[in-house]
Amino acid sequence: MLRIADEAGTRGPHLRLFEAVGRVHPAILGRTLPLNGAGVCGAALADLGFEPDMLRGFALLARAAGLLGHLAEEMRRPAGPGIYHEADRAVRYEPPGDGAADATAAD
Repeated sequence: MLRIADEAGTRGPHLRLFEAVGRVHPAILGRTLPLNGAGVCGAALADLGFEPDMLRGFALLARAAGLLGHLAEEMRRPAGPGIYHEADRAVRYEPPGDGAADATAAD
């Protein structure tokens, strides 16, 4: 995304701020946090002049596209039923008590 912005001549203050946060936050927080695609996309779109309220719509579209990809994959190669059956076999269900036994055990 940064390379594309450079090639298009659109790297502006939002992308530069995004990069600066990436450089300085480890020293401030004491740990490294990854800068994600949603952040760089938001910064790039802000540099293109989109209003902040519109950026939320772009993020929603990106999430929806990802969800559609997961749904398509699940339809082609279902994993959900297998995961459910494995969990169902591995975990023993214990119904909640009637309350009296639970209160005695807590004392």
